[in-house]
Amino acid sequence: MEEQRQHLQEQFRLLKAAEEAMGRQEKQIEDLTEAARPHIEARWGLFAEAPKRAETEARETRPAPEPTVMLAAGANMPVPPMYRGSTKKEKREFMDSYMVYKRRVDALNQGTQTRVFTMPLGACIEQGTLVRV
Repeated sequence: MEEQRQHLQEQFRLLKAAEEAMGRQEKQIEDLTEAARPHIEARWGLFAEAPKRAETEARETRPAPEPTVMLAAGANMPVPPMYRGSTKKEKREFMDSYMVYKRRVDALNQGTQTRVFTMPLGACIEQGTLVRV
């Protein structure tokens, strides 16, 4: 019984460390996104008005929320498409279905505090279909 209790405490400690690391990584990603945003806006012509200095300072001074980790998988989660073809028509169909998948994930991320991660495009391509160079 004591061994199980110690094992559970160790698992809880590891989960807490992973949660803290995930919170730090999320903050780093947000910082990188903020740093890259002016370049993206200039490139695509999204000349939005820059945020006022007071708003920026207020955003920086507010306390960071506690990071929470929740892993969910189920029938309501969008399933990424898999590319197994070789023709251009199949590639077009795959890219269309991937864009639908990406839009669904983006829609899920908009209204909630939870975040659904998008499967990277490279992970959706079956490795056996790739042409070796």
